[in-house]
Amino acid sequence: MKRSTVVWGFFLLFGHLISSAQAILDTKLANMNDLEERAVFIKLFSETDISQAKNIKGKENKTQFVFERKTAISLKSQKEILSHLDIEGKSYKSFYIVNGIAATLTKKQIIKILTFPEVEMIMEDGLFVKQEVETMKSDERTVEWGINKINARQVWALGFKGQNVVVGGQDTGYKWDHVQLRDKYRGWNGVSATHNYHWHDAIYQNNPMNSGTNPCGYNLSVPCDDNNHGTHTMGTMVGNHNTDTIGVAPDAKWIGCRNMERGYGSLTTYVECFEWFLAPYAYGDSPSEGDPTKMPHVINNSWGCPSIEGCNALNIGVMEDALMTLRLAGCVIVVSNGNSGSGCATTYDPPAFFEGSFSVGATNNSNAIAGFSSRGPVTFDNSNRLKPNVSAPGVGVRSSIANGGYATYNGTSMAGPHVAGAVALIISANPNLAGEVDQIEDILEQTTLPLTGGNVCGAIPTTAIPNNTFGYGLIDVQKAVTRARNEFFVPIIKTDQFGYRPADKKIAILSNPITGFNQADSYLPGSSVALKNAFTHAVVYSAPPVSWNSGSTHSQSGDQVWWFDFSNITAPGKYYVADGAVRSEDFIIHDTVYNELFKTAFKTFYYQRCGVAKTAPYVLPGYADVVCHAQDVTCKWYNNPSLSSRWKDLSGGWHDAGDYNKYVNFAYAAVFDLLMSFHLHQQAWVSDEMNIPESGNGIPDLLDEIKYETDWLLKMQENDGGVLCVVGVTNFATASPPSADNADRLYGPKTTSASYSAAAMFAFAATQFRKS
Repeated sequence: MKRSTVVWGFFLLFGHLISSAQAILDTKLANMNDLEERAVFIKLFSETDISQAKNIKGKENKTQFVFERKTAISLKSQKEILSHLDIEGKSYKSFYIVNGIAATLTKKQIIKILTFPEVEMIMEDGLFVKQEVETMKSDERTVEWGINKINARQVWALGFKGQNVVVGGQDTGYKWDHVQLRDKYRGWNGVSATHNYHWHDAIYQNNPMNSGTNPCGYNLSVPCDDNNHGTHTMGTMVGNHNTDTIGVAPDAKWIGCRNMERGYGSLTTYVECFEWFLAPYAYGDSPSEGDPTKMPHVINNSWGCPSIEGCNALNIGVMEDALMTLRLAGCVIVVSNGNSGSGCATTYDPPAFFEGSFSVGATNNSNAIAGFSSRGPVTFDNSNRLKPNVSAPGVGVRSSIANGGYATYNGTSMAGPHVAGAVALIISANPNLAGEVDQIEDILEQTTLPLTGGNVCGAIPTTAIPNNTFGYGLIDVQKAVTRARNEFFVPIIKTDQFGYRPADKKIAILSNPITGFNQADSYLPGSSVALKNAFTHAVVYSAPPVSWNSGSTHSQSGDQVWWFDFSNITAPGKYYVADGAVRSEDFIIHDTVYNELFKTAFKTFYYQRCGVAKTAPYVLPGYADVVCHAQDVTCKWYNNPSLSSRWKDLSGGWHDAGDYNKYVNFAYAAVFDLLMSFHLHQQAWVSDEMNIPESGNGIPDLLDEIKYETDWLLKMQENDGGVLCVVGVTNFATASPPSADNADRLYGPKTTSASYSAAAMFAFAATQFRKS
């Protein structure tokens, strides 16, 4: 289901924080003695909005956009503080993924840094721990039962084994040359290994929870596992050797980051690994030198941060910021739901309870929930969010360990890697889904084997789908891949993709395909259809569906149709419509649901500008371009192109909707409609923040955009008042991007219709421009 960032303002009620005039300070740090030094994390204000990434198609485009935006703001905002730390002779680590700095400081130094206006808060570094597992013994060599249970072998038979997909893991490290893992390691070329960009170690010293010396060492350039846990989880994702298949996606490649020292990590090691995954960099390089094209498609997280290990109101917010940044960049974040069951509301450790985490519960080979598997709802933030999202095999899972052998473990740590592997199979089956996190999660949730039973948690009945024990149920990767490959899939329950305003009519359409390409997707509604809260999955409203035309089949669509009217629900929020396990996409009820559509439609005209470069921050990745049609500065006369005395500067204006030509008559409809909209609904166009180069000049951006076209129209007018009709080419040749179109550009003659059209546009524009 779709996610959005959680606001953590309620933390201020917990008493963990004190506030100065400049920033928020963790009370633990405020109570330090003057000679004490403490590891801290300095969180700076972030002035960049990366939410647009969700509208960018393609994994690499999303990742590049997020990387550029995040690195730019951190470079700017951290400059003065880093300079101060350099003068103080303090070592530090800078992060862009959450715009923060890790350092070890005295109380005096902390108080000084609080005075910097860029600082939002300073907190004590928090600890993280791997999910505890129970060890069993097994020497059986076969395709693991969990792989069979989720129907992965049926997907392999179709030729999809995770090829061309990269999975990542952050854990206790990895034995990269285990016979199950070596050939799947992205750094292995078949003869030798290169670890740059494929492995990162965020451990530089012993964690305070551990004593003695780490068996692997610190700041390693070569992968090592100091605990077995990481190697075990990676084996379940990609492991395969001869006939001994332990991995769900045996043809996927893997990369890894060590974020825990013998099972214990800290806020900074966690953030460092997330940042490295966003743009992996070589050993010894800085994060700003990372390569976002090397980000994995999915990462597994089999660890958590209980409050007794240092999690608090401050670092939880930082954790979610890092996780959501990577998610917006196009990486699926799979998280083990925790091993604190069997009671309700036991999903209480981050990152499992984050809205952006795809959390996984553990089942046994009888599809029963494991007793240790944590349940929802999430009560920590009073959201009552349902967790887990799905379930997967997590009892008696055999996989690789660091001594080169095998062990059988129990835990949601074992369930999560099954889901990460399933994501790899989905993307290998449909590469167009790479980076489309919401869509992949929806596919996994909506193709599960629904499971019910267990406790009544959070007022969600045990018979409901989803529920707080199993989530949506046991993943079925065969069904998920079938759905992923169906490019013509049409949801049975259809809602407005933009959402609904509170006072508007709200209708969902339910359809049963009788004829047509999707007639196999048969459906008959139950006696009652429900509107559910998309976070808690509680029923908000229910009513019987109403059939169209007494159940007749609509001749054009080939469907029987029902509608479900929920117009009386006006409370803002995120919802979906469900009939048992059949459900719609999530949607929003809010008075701002059309705001993004409004901005996107407006920006269409900016993207059509001719003669200027399209660069960030005004365009999304994939649409950037250098100056196009510079030849319009010396546009040639159609009747005699070689006559230089008749060459004209006719640069500027908008491309036509169908080609790169510029037509005066065709401009009339667009300019007139925009001016009329401003005339009739001026209050809707007051914004001077629509993200075009003229934004912020005190003039409504709509008028600025119209002026870009009318300035070109003025160039088209000759001294006698007549207006040239067109700028373009003779054969309608084109190129992509626009800057690649280097053909000679010609202008056509003055025409009566062009002169009339221009006169009307100038007159109407004059009346509206005066209003600004």
